[in-house]
Amino acid sequence: MAFDDQVPAILAMERESGSGRLSGWLRVQGAWFWDQACDVEDPGLRELYLGLRAAVHDWLFPASDPGPPPGDGSAELPLDRARALDILPPGTGELDGADTAPREDEPSAMADDAQEDPVEEPPRPPTAEEAAASALDAIWTELVYNEPSGYAAAIEDADPGPLELDEGAADRAGRHWERIHLACLRLPVAEAGRWHAAAWAAAVGSPEVDADVVASAEYLIPPLPVVGYPGVDTGYDPADVPEGDPADADIAHLLRILRQMSWLAEHDPATKAGFGIANTSSVLLPFTGDRLGIYRNYTDDMLKTPPERRGNRLIRLDELIRGVVPVPLPAPDSWWRSQVMESELALTSMLGDEVWLPQFGSPYKTLLDQGFVGGKPQDITVRAADAAGATPGTVAWVLVARFGGSRGRVIYVRSE
Repeated sequence: MAFDDQVPAILAMERESGSGRLSGWLRVQGAWFWDQACDVEDPGLRELYLGLRAAVHDWLFPASDPGPPPGDGSAELPLDRARALDILPPGTGELDGADTAPREDEPSAMADDAQEDPVEEPPRPPTAEEAAASALDAIWTELVYNEPSGYAAAIEDADPGPLELDEGAADRAGRHWERIHLACLRLPVAEAGRWHAAAWAAAVGSPEVDADVVASAEYLIPPLPVVGYPGVDTGYDPADVPEGDPADADIAHLLRILRQMSWLAEHDPATKAGFGIANTSSVLLPFTGDRLGIYRNYTDDMLKTPPERRGNRLIRLDELIRGVVPVPLPAPDSWWRSQVMESELALTSMLGDEVWLPQFGSPYKTLLDQGFVGGKPQDITVRAADAAGATPGTVAWVLVARFGGSRGRVIYVRSE
Protein backbone atom coordinates (compact mmCIF):
# COMPACT_ATOMS: atom_id res chain seq x y z
CA MET A 1 0.00 0.00 0.00
CA ALA A 2 1.40 3.40 -1.01
CA PHE A 3 2.02 6.07 1.62
CA ASP A 4 -0.75 8.31 0.28
CA ASP A 5 -3.16 5.38 0.66
CA GLN A 6 -2.02 4.48 4.18
CA VAL A 7 -2.96 7.81 5.78
CA PRO A 8 -6.64 7.73 4.69
CA ALA A 9 -6.81 4.05 5.62
CA ILE A 10 -5.51 4.73 9.16
CA LEU A 11 -7.90 7.66 9.58
CA ALA A 12 -10.83 5.54 8.43
CA MET A 13 -9.95 2.72 10.85
CA GLU A 14 -9.52 5.12 13.77
CA ARG A 15 -12.88 6.75 13.05
CA GLU A 16 -14.57 3.35 12.72
CA SER A 17 -13.23 2.29 16.11
CA GLY A 18 -14.35 5.53 17.73
CA SER A 19 -10.80 6.39 18.78
CA GLY A 20 -9.85 9.97 19.58
CA ARG A 21 -6.10 9.35 19.62
CA LEU A 22 -5.47 11.29 16.44
CA SER A 23 -7.44 14.41 17.33
CA GLY A 24 -4.47 16.21 18.88
CA TRP A 25 -2.21 15.42 15.92
CA LEU A 26 -4.89 16.52 13.45
CA ARG A 27 -5.40 19.81 15.28
CA VAL A 28 -1.69 20.50 14.89
CA GLN A 29 -1.79 19.64 11.18
CA GLY A 30 -4.90 21.72 10.61
CA ALA A 31 -3.26 24.76 12.24
CA TRP A 32 -0.18 24.23 10.07
CA PHE A 33 -2.26 23.99 6.88
CA TRP A 34 -3.97 27.26 7.87
CA ASP A 35 -0.63 29.01 8.41
CA GLN A 36 0.61 27.88 5.00
CA ALA A 37 -2.58 29.09 3.33
CA CYS A 38 -2.08 32.51 4.92
CA ASP A 39 1.56 32.72 3.82
CA VAL A 40 1.61 31.43 0.25
CA GLU A 41 0.97 33.77 -2.67
CA ASP A 42 -0.07 31.21 -5.30
CA PRO A 43 -3.92 31.04 -5.33
CA GLY A 44 -3.93 27.42 -6.46
CA LEU A 45 -1.59 26.31 -3.67
CA ARG A 46 -3.58 28.32 -1.13
CA GLU A 47 -6.75 26.55 -2.24
CA LEU A 48 -5.06 23.17 -1.77
CA TYR A 49 -3.97 24.05 1.78
CA LEU A 50 -7.48 25.29 2.63
CA GLY A 51 -8.88 22.06 1.20
CA LEU A 52 -6.60 20.00 3.43
CA ARG A 53 -7.65 22.05 6.47
CA ALA A 54 -11.30 21.51 5.55
CA ALA A 55 -10.67 17.76 5.28
CA VAL A 56 -9.14 17.74 8.77
CA HIS A 57 -12.14 19.67 10.07
CA ASP A 58 -14.53 17.17 8.47
CA TRP A 59 -12.69 14.30 10.17
CA LEU A 60 -12.84 15.98 13.57
CA PHE A 61 -16.49 17.00 13.13
CA PRO A 62 -18.06 14.30 10.91
CA ALA A 63 -21.51 15.04 9.57
CA SER A 64 -24.24 12.74 10.79
CA ASP A 65 -25.05 9.83 8.47
CA PRO A 66 -28.36 10.60 6.68
CA GLY A 67 -29.00 6.86 6.25
CA PRO A 68 -29.29 4.72 3.13
CA PRO A 69 -31.24 6.06 0.14
CA PRO A 70 -34.56 4.43 -0.76
CA GLY A 71 -34.49 1.63 -3.31
CA ASP A 72 -33.55 -2.02 -3.47
CA GLY A 73 -30.55 -4.23 -3.93
CA SER A 74 -27.11 -2.84 -3.22
CA ALA A 75 -28.45 0.75 -3.28
CA GLU A 76 -30.03 0.08 0.10
CA LEU A 77 -26.70 -0.81 1.65
CA PRO A 78 -24.66 1.80 3.52
CA LEU A 79 -22.29 3.55 1.14
CA ASP A 80 -19.10 1.92 2.45
CA ARG A 81 -20.63 -1.54 2.28
CA ALA A 82 -21.82 -0.99 -1.30
CA ARG A 83 -18.33 0.08 -2.32
CA ALA A 84 -16.86 -2.95 -0.58
CA LEU A 85 -19.12 -5.23 -2.64
CA ASP A 86 -18.03 -3.51 -5.83
CA ILE A 87 -14.37 -4.29 -5.27
CA LEU A 88 -14.69 -7.93 -4.18
CA PRO A 89 -12.98 -10.28 -6.66
CA PRO A 90 -15.17 -12.64 -8.76
CA GLY A 91 -16.12 -15.90 -7.08
CA THR A 92 -16.51 -14.47 -3.57
CA GLY A 93 -19.70 -13.86 -1.69
CA GLU A 94 -22.80 -12.29 -3.16
CA LEU A 95 -21.40 -10.69 -6.31
CA ASP A 96 -21.37 -13.88 -8.40
CA GLY A 97 -24.46 -15.38 -6.81
CA ALA A 98 -22.52 -18.02 -4.81
CA ASP A 99 -24.25 -19.68 -1.94
CA THR A 100 -22.85 -18.10 1.18
CA ALA A 101 -24.44 -20.57 3.65
CA PRO A 102 -21.97 -23.07 5.21
CA ARG A 103 -22.03 -26.63 3.89
CA GLU A 104 -23.40 -29.34 6.10
CA ASP A 105 -19.92 -30.76 6.75
CA GLU A 106 -18.62 -27.36 7.87
CA PRO A 107 -19.11 -26.04 11.41
CA SER A 108 -21.13 -22.89 11.77
CA ALA A 109 -19.05 -19.74 12.29
CA MET A 110 -21.67 -18.49 14.71
CA ALA A 111 -21.38 -21.69 16.70
CA ASP A 112 -17.61 -21.29 16.87
CA ASP A 113 -17.99 -17.73 18.08
CA ALA A 114 -20.45 -18.83 20.73
CA GLN A 115 -18.05 -21.50 21.98
CA GLU A 116 -14.82 -19.51 21.85
CA ASP A 117 -15.69 -15.90 22.63
CA PRO A 118 -15.82 -15.14 26.35
CA VAL A 119 -18.66 -13.08 27.71
CA GLU A 120 -17.53 -9.47 27.64
CA GLU A 121 -17.94 -7.33 30.69
CA PRO A 122 -19.99 -4.17 30.10
CA PRO A 123 -17.76 -1.10 29.65
CA ARG A 124 -16.96 0.86 32.77
CA PRO A 125 -18.77 4.19 32.82
CA PRO A 126 -16.38 7.16 32.66
CA THR A 127 -15.44 8.95 35.84
CA ALA A 128 -16.41 12.60 36.33
CA GLU A 129 -12.84 13.60 35.47
CA GLU A 130 -12.81 11.50 32.28
CA ALA A 131 -16.18 12.86 31.18
CA ALA A 132 -15.03 16.42 31.81
CA ALA A 133 -11.75 15.86 29.93
CA SER A 134 -13.58 14.44 26.90
CA ALA A 135 -16.20 17.20 26.87
CA LEU A 136 -13.65 20.01 27.26
CA ASP A 137 -11.47 18.49 24.54
CA ALA A 138 -14.46 18.77 22.19
CA ILE A 139 -15.06 22.41 23.21
CA TRP A 140 -11.38 23.26 22.71
CA THR A 141 -11.28 21.56 19.31
CA GLU A 142 -14.37 23.52 18.28
CA LEU A 143 -12.69 26.76 19.37
CA VAL A 144 -9.48 25.95 17.50
CA TYR A 145 -11.22 25.22 14.22
CA ASN A 146 -14.39 27.31 14.21
CA GLU A 147 -13.54 30.55 16.06
CA PRO A 148 -12.79 32.90 13.14
CA SER A 149 -10.35 35.26 14.87
CA GLY A 150 -7.82 32.47 15.34
CA TYR A 151 -7.09 33.09 19.03
CA ALA A 152 -7.41 29.45 20.11
CA ALA A 153 -5.62 28.29 16.96
CA ALA A 154 -2.67 30.57 17.84
CA ILE A 155 -2.44 29.07 21.33
CA GLU A 156 -2.59 25.53 19.92
CA ASP A 157 -0.06 26.35 17.21
CA ALA A 158 2.38 27.92 19.70
CA ASP A 159 2.26 24.92 22.05
CA PRO A 160 0.32 21.92 20.73
CA GLY A 161 1.58 19.65 23.50
CA PRO A 162 2.56 15.99 23.17
CA LEU A 163 0.58 13.80 20.80
CA GLU A 164 0.36 10.99 23.35
CA LEU A 165 -0.68 12.45 26.68
CA ASP A 166 0.54 10.65 29.77
CA GLU A 167 -1.31 12.97 32.13
CA GLY A 168 -4.44 11.84 33.92
CA ALA A 169 -7.99 12.82 33.03
CA ALA A 170 -8.13 15.55 35.69
CA ASP A 171 -4.93 17.13 34.36
CA ARG A 172 -6.19 16.98 30.78
CA ALA A 173 -9.47 18.60 31.79
CA GLY A 174 -7.65 21.33 33.71
CA ARG A 175 -5.36 22.02 30.75
CA HIS A 176 -8.29 22.35 28.33
CA TRP A 177 -10.23 24.50 30.82
CA GLU A 178 -7.26 26.83 31.18
CA ARG A 179 -6.70 27.17 27.45
CA ILE A 180 -10.38 27.78 26.74
CA HIS A 181 -10.24 30.70 29.16
CA LEU A 182 -6.98 32.02 27.72
CA ALA A 183 -8.74 32.26 24.36
CA CYS A 184 -11.76 33.88 26.03
CA LEU A 185 -9.56 36.69 27.42
CA ARG A 186 -9.06 37.78 23.80
CA LEU A 187 -12.64 37.41 22.57
CA PRO A 188 -15.41 40.03 22.84
CA VAL A 189 -16.79 39.81 26.36
CA ALA A 190 -20.25 38.62 25.30
CA GLU A 191 -18.83 35.90 23.07
CA ALA A 192 -16.35 34.84 25.75
CA GLY A 193 -19.26 34.48 28.17
CA ARG A 194 -21.03 32.07 25.83
CA TRP A 195 -17.93 29.92 25.41
CA HIS A 196 -17.36 29.93 29.16
CA ALA A 197 -20.94 28.84 29.82
CA ALA A 198 -20.64 26.07 27.21
CA ALA A 199 -17.38 24.83 28.75
CA TRP A 200 -18.85 24.83 32.26
CA ALA A 201 -22.00 22.97 31.19
CA ALA A 202 -19.94 20.41 29.27
CA ALA A 203 -17.51 19.83 32.13
CA VAL A 204 -20.02 19.45 34.98
CA GLY A 205 -22.98 18.15 32.99
CA SER A 206 -25.20 21.03 34.07
CA PRO A 207 -25.75 24.60 32.85
CA GLU A 208 -26.09 25.81 36.43
CA VAL A 209 -23.00 27.90 37.21
CA ASP A 210 -21.70 28.29 40.75
CA ALA A 211 -21.58 32.08 40.71
CA ASP A 212 -19.72 32.33 44.02
CA VAL A 213 -16.83 30.28 42.61
CA VAL A 214 -16.77 30.86 38.88
CA ALA A 215 -17.79 34.49 38.53
CA SER A 216 -15.67 35.83 41.34
CA ALA A 217 -13.62 38.87 40.32
CA GLU A 218 -10.69 37.42 42.23
CA TYR A 219 -9.95 34.91 39.48
CA LEU A 220 -8.11 35.47 36.23
CA ILE A 221 -9.15 31.91 35.30
CA PRO A 222 -11.97 30.47 37.42
CA PRO A 223 -11.66 27.15 39.25
CA LEU A 224 -13.25 23.92 38.04
CA PRO A 225 -14.03 21.99 41.23
CA VAL A 226 -15.23 18.83 39.46
CA VAL A 227 -11.63 18.03 38.45
CA GLY A 228 -9.85 19.84 41.28
CA TYR A 229 -8.56 22.72 39.13
CA PRO A 230 -7.90 25.54 41.62
CA GLY A 231 -8.17 28.50 39.26
CA VAL A 232 -5.72 31.38 38.83
CA ASP A 233 -6.25 34.23 41.27
CA THR A 234 -2.91 36.04 41.01
CA GLY A 235 -4.52 39.40 40.43
CA TYR A 236 -6.00 40.01 43.87
CA ASP A 237 -4.17 40.90 47.04
CA PRO A 238 -6.08 42.65 49.88
CA ALA A 239 -2.82 44.34 50.91
CA ASP A 240 -2.92 46.31 47.65
CA VAL A 241 -6.06 48.22 48.67
CA PRO A 242 -4.92 51.33 50.55
CA GLU A 243 -6.91 53.84 52.52
CA GLY A 244 -6.87 57.52 51.79
CA ASP A 245 -5.62 59.10 48.55
CA PRO A 246 -7.47 57.92 45.42
CA ALA A 247 -4.16 57.94 43.52
CA ASP A 248 -2.91 55.20 45.83
CA ALA A 249 -5.97 53.14 44.90
CA ASP A 250 -5.12 53.69 41.21
CA ILE A 251 -1.61 52.38 41.76
CA ALA A 252 -2.97 49.39 43.67
CA HIS A 253 -5.27 48.60 40.77
CA LEU A 254 -2.40 48.78 38.29
CA LEU A 255 -0.35 46.40 40.43
CA ARG A 256 -3.22 43.94 40.36
CA ILE A 257 -3.31 44.08 36.55
CA LEU A 258 0.48 43.68 36.48
CA ARG A 259 0.26 40.43 38.46
CA GLN A 260 -2.17 39.09 35.90
CA MET A 261 0.03 40.08 32.97
CA SER A 262 3.08 38.55 34.62
CA TRP A 263 1.25 35.22 34.95
CA LEU A 264 0.10 35.41 31.33
CA ALA A 265 3.62 36.13 30.07
CA GLU A 266 4.78 32.88 31.64
CA HIS A 267 1.78 30.60 30.99
CA ASP A 268 0.09 31.83 27.81
CA PRO A 269 2.05 30.36 24.86
CA ALA A 270 0.65 32.87 22.33
CA THR A 271 1.86 36.03 24.10
CA LYS A 272 4.78 38.04 22.75
CA ALA A 273 7.26 40.41 24.37
CA GLY A 274 6.61 44.06 23.65
CA PHE A 275 8.39 45.34 26.77
CA GLY A 276 11.20 47.50 25.40
CA ILE A 277 14.03 46.36 27.67
CA ALA A 278 13.25 42.72 26.84
CA ASN A 279 12.63 43.32 23.13
CA THR A 280 14.26 46.21 21.27
CA SER A 281 13.56 44.86 17.77
CA SER A 282 10.86 45.91 15.29
CA VAL A 283 8.97 42.61 15.57
CA LEU A 284 7.24 40.86 18.43
CA LEU A 285 9.24 37.99 19.92
CA PRO A 286 8.13 35.09 22.15
CA PHE A 287 8.43 35.33 25.93
CA THR A 288 11.17 32.74 26.22
CA GLY A 289 14.54 32.49 27.92
CA ASP A 290 16.20 35.82 28.65
CA ARG A 291 13.23 37.91 27.54
CA LEU A 292 10.95 36.31 30.11
CA GLY A 293 13.66 36.61 32.77
CA ILE A 294 14.14 40.33 32.10
CA TYR A 295 10.42 40.96 32.20
CA ARG A 296 9.97 39.06 35.46
CA ASN A 297 12.86 40.89 37.12
CA TYR A 298 11.33 44.27 36.36
CA THR A 299 7.88 43.07 37.35
CA ASP A 300 9.09 41.68 40.68
CA ASP A 301 10.91 44.92 41.40
CA MET A 302 7.78 46.94 40.66
CA LEU A 303 5.62 44.74 42.88
CA LYS A 304 8.09 44.86 45.78
CA THR A 305 8.58 48.61 45.58
CA PRO A 306 5.42 50.20 44.16
CA PRO A 307 5.96 53.54 42.41
CA GLU A 308 5.19 56.85 43.97
CA ARG A 309 3.11 59.31 41.99
CA ARG A 310 6.04 60.27 39.80
CA GLY A 311 5.87 60.19 36.05
CA ASN A 312 8.71 57.93 34.96
CA ARG A 313 7.93 55.07 37.36
CA LEU A 314 4.24 55.19 36.52
CA ILE A 315 5.05 55.14 32.81
CA ARG A 316 7.23 52.07 33.39
CA LEU A 317 4.41 50.34 35.33
CA ASP A 318 2.02 50.99 32.46
CA GLU A 319 4.66 49.74 29.98
CA LEU A 320 5.01 46.45 31.88
CA ILE A 321 1.25 45.94 31.60
CA ARG A 322 1.19 46.77 27.88
CA GLY A 323 4.35 44.78 27.14
CA VAL A 324 2.55 41.41 27.30
CA VAL A 325 1.00 41.26 23.83
CA PRO A 326 -1.29 38.45 22.68
CA VAL A 327 -0.98 37.62 18.97
CA PRO A 328 -3.34 37.90 17.14
CA LEU A 329 -4.18 41.14 18.95
CA PRO A 330 -7.34 40.87 21.09
CA ALA A 331 -10.76 42.17 20.10
CA PRO A 332 -11.51 45.83 20.95
CA ASP A 333 -14.17 44.86 23.52
CA SER A 334 -12.24 41.97 25.06
CA TRP A 335 -11.11 41.51 28.65
CA TRP A 336 -7.49 42.07 27.57
CA ARG A 337 -8.20 45.43 25.93
CA SER A 338 -10.23 46.50 28.95
CA GLN A 339 -7.24 45.96 31.25
CA VAL A 340 -5.02 48.09 29.02
CA MET A 341 -7.71 50.78 28.94
CA GLU A 342 -7.99 50.73 32.73
CA SER A 343 -4.23 51.25 32.93
CA GLU A 344 -4.54 54.23 30.59
CA LEU A 345 -7.37 55.76 32.63
CA ALA A 346 -5.42 55.39 35.87
CA LEU A 347 -2.33 56.90 34.26
CA THR A 348 -4.15 59.93 32.88
CA SER A 349 -5.97 60.37 36.19
CA MET A 350 -2.65 60.70 38.04
CA LEU A 351 -0.57 62.55 35.43
CA GLY A 352 -3.16 64.57 33.57
CA ASP A 353 -2.05 66.36 30.39
CA GLU A 354 1.57 65.31 30.87
CA VAL A 355 0.79 61.88 29.42
CA TRP A 356 -0.66 61.08 26.01
CA LEU A 357 -1.49 57.81 24.23
CA PRO A 358 -2.55 57.54 20.57
CA GLN A 359 -5.85 55.86 19.90
CA PHE A 360 -6.45 52.63 18.05
CA GLY A 361 -6.53 53.32 14.30
CA SER A 362 -4.46 56.52 14.40
CA PRO A 363 -2.38 57.02 11.21
CA TYR A 364 1.16 55.94 12.07
CA LYS A 365 2.89 58.19 9.50
CA THR A 366 1.19 61.29 10.93
CA LEU A 367 2.31 60.46 14.47
CA LEU A 368 5.83 59.78 13.22
CA ASP A 369 6.02 63.11 11.38
CA GLN A 370 4.80 64.92 14.52
CA GLY A 371 7.51 63.28 16.64
CA PHE A 372 5.06 61.47 18.88
CA VAL A 373 6.45 58.00 18.05
CA GLY A 374 9.51 56.57 16.33
CA GLY A 375 12.06 56.71 19.13
CA LYS A 376 14.23 53.99 20.62
CA PRO A 377 13.50 51.18 21.01
CA GLN A 378 11.90 51.27 17.59
CA ASP A 379 8.22 50.78 16.89
CA ILE A 380 6.93 47.31 16.07
CA THR A 381 5.00 46.11 13.04
CA VAL A 382 2.46 43.30 12.71
CA ARG A 383 0.59 41.72 9.81
CA ALA A 384 -2.95 42.83 9.09
CA ALA A 385 -4.01 39.21 9.72
CA ASP A 386 -2.80 39.58 13.34
CA ALA A 387 -4.68 42.84 13.99
CA ALA A 388 -8.34 42.27 13.22
CA GLY A 389 -10.19 45.48 12.48
CA ALA A 390 -7.03 47.58 12.01
CA THR A 391 -6.17 49.22 8.70
CA PRO A 392 -2.66 48.93 7.24
CA GLY A 393 -0.57 51.92 8.24
CA THR A 394 -2.45 52.56 11.50
CA VAL A 395 -1.77 52.04 15.20
CA ALA A 396 -3.00 48.69 16.56
CA TRP A 397 -1.47 48.72 20.10
CA VAL A 398 0.34 51.20 22.35
CA LEU A 399 3.45 49.94 24.13
CA VAL A 400 4.74 53.12 25.82
CA ALA A 401 2.82 56.31 26.57
CA ARG A 402 4.24 59.67 25.49
CA PHE A 403 5.30 61.57 28.61
CA GLY A 404 6.51 65.16 28.53
CA GLY A 405 8.67 65.55 25.45
CA SER A 406 9.52 61.87 25.06
CA ARG A 407 8.39 59.75 22.15
CA GLY A 408 5.98 56.91 22.70
CA ARG A 409 6.23 53.42 21.24
CA VAL A 410 3.49 51.63 19.31
CA ILE A 411 2.64 48.56 17.30
CA TYR A 412 1.29 49.43 13.86
CA VAL A 413 -0.02 47.39 10.95
CA ARG A 414 2.47 47.27 8.13
CA SER A 415 1.39 47.80 4.55
CA GLU A 416 1.62 44.50 2.69
